[in-house]
Amino acid sequence: MTKIIKLVKGTHDYLGKDIYLLNYLIKTCKNVLKKYCYNEIITPIIEQTKLFKLSIGNNTDIIDKEMYSFLDKHKNEITLRPEGTSGCIRLIIEKNLLYNNKIQKLWYFGPMFRYENTQKGRYRQFNQLGVEVIGIKSIYIEVEIILITIKIWKSIGILKNLRLEINSIGSLKDRFKYKKKLNHYLKNKKKIINKYYNKNYKKNPFRLLESNNLYIKKILKKAPSLYDYLNKKSLLKFKELCKILNKFKIKFHINKNLIRGLNYYNDTVFEWKNNKINSQSTICAGGRYDNLISMLGGKNSYSFGFAIGIERLMILIKSLKEKKVKKRLIDIEIIFLEKEAILKSINLSEKVRKIFPKLKILVNFCNEKLKKKLSKSSKNNVKVVLIIGKNEIKNKFFTFKNLEKNKQKEYSYKKLIKKISNTFKYKK
Repeated sequence: MTKIIKLVKGTHDYLGKDIYLLNYLIKTCKNVLKKYCYNEIITPIIEQTKLFKLSIGNNTDIIDKEMYSFLDKHKNEITLRPEGTSGCIRLIIEKNLLYNNKIQKLWYFGPMFRYENTQKGRYRQFNQLGVEVIGIKSIYIEVEIILITIKIWKSIGILKNLRLEINSIGSLKDRFKYKKKLNHYLKNKKKIINKYYNKNYKKNPFRLLESNNLYIKKILKKAPSLYDYLNKKSLLKFKELCKILNKFKIKFHINKNLIRGLNYYNDTVFEWKNNKINSQSTICAGGRYDNLISMLGGKNSYSFGFAIGIERLMILIKSLKEKKVKKRLIDIEIIFLEKEAILKSINLSEKVRKIFPKLKILVNFCNEKLKKKLSKSSKNNVKVVLIIGKNEIKNKFFTFKNLEKNKQKEYSYKKLIKKISNTFKYKK
């Protein structure tokens, strides 16, 4: 007997309620971004490995341990994308989209791949929705990006469950100075750190700042802060951003340990977090990366963006008892009670679909009693059931049952169509 082939570890299937929730989230984000004039792009899930080595930088977990890389038939080094920004910037440079200082406001959605220890909210294949703005220096684009995220959370109805954390990480020079000081502070604490942290942090001590281990956090309490090593320009810019956010009455918390794990970031970084997912509390993360385009061979340009972890967002929504996304996979279900009514049911479904193309209509072919069928319809959140039996065929009418109001009535075909239109407040 053949063994059952199971999912690859760290991946997951989507079906039923999860598919509905996923589509709902993407549609909600898309509608918000459309209002802010952001354009969708689609990039390949495979890129040349050197793209990520150049952009993400050495001594990061992604490059050292997490990338899915392989040689193709022509011995080219290929990698499944671990994040979306690098591919987006590659596209901008390759297609010369910044010709004549043109501004680009883009968004994308798709799977990313990282080989890491799996746990709730952390997968080896996961989905991200990313937003990137290229060519705008003004600090107000950072405000717009944060306002966009707020609009998304409000649209979904989860803003009160999230908190905004911001920080400035300055320039590469600032971080180089800080790295020396941090390493000096950690020098006499190697034994304690190695006991609770099994990753190599010596080349990149910033990894420790992202740790959720309570003992590591305790060690870092007295550590020097990157904030104290920022250049004046970065510091003034960050203070100005905080003032503007206050003017917009946006609540935020300055987290001086907040630092991006990717090397291409500079100055402003931010995260949206919630307290309900234990170790993986970050739902959305982003920041400024003004040097990335020049790092990848293009003309230097100001850039700012963010990415939403869709799976983590879904986990948060499912954990909120008070927040239920209405799931209606079926608007109208047609139930026939006799074999003679099968063709009539199919014919009716086709006519109704043609008149109301936005409605979801199902013909129930299951061989069950009416009571059981109606019970299942109710559980599946079906709004309307149309019943066709002997009486309906004989008297040339259809039984219209509104499950939400628990009322039913018989209608001729013309009156039935009018009733459907009124019930769903249908607009073409």
